[in-house]
Amino acid sequence: MEISIRRVNNITVFDLTGDLIMGKPIEVLGVRIREELESGTRQFAVNMVRVKYIDSYGAGVILAAHNAATKAGARCNFFGVPPRVLTILTVVHLDRVRNLFPDEASAVSNFLGKEHPTGAA
Repeated sequence: MEISIRRVNNITVFDLTGDLIMGKPIEVLGVRIREELESGTRQFAVNMVRVKYIDSYGAGVILAAHNAATKAGARCNFFGVPPRVLTILTVVHLDRVRNLFPDEASAVSNFLGKEHPTGAA
């Protein structure tokens, strides 16, 4: 899995590519989010358009990322979740409690109070 970080206004966007599975690359996501929280970032969007597969460990990392942001008073939105990945998130019930948006524009607009989560990608 590859992670790149970019900024859209005051929002930190994590672009994920590849498989979110157990191993060092997925753990880097948690580290990067903690670093951003420590630097004062309070709005995150996680781009999952190029995520091909997610296992239970990867789902746990997604949950931990969301919880870390929430605990720090930040907000974390996820967007572009492919149908196959959404199926796995649904099985572990993460689709019900996460802020899921179909695309980046919707996820970013939500931070401005203009969009509401769809519950599906």
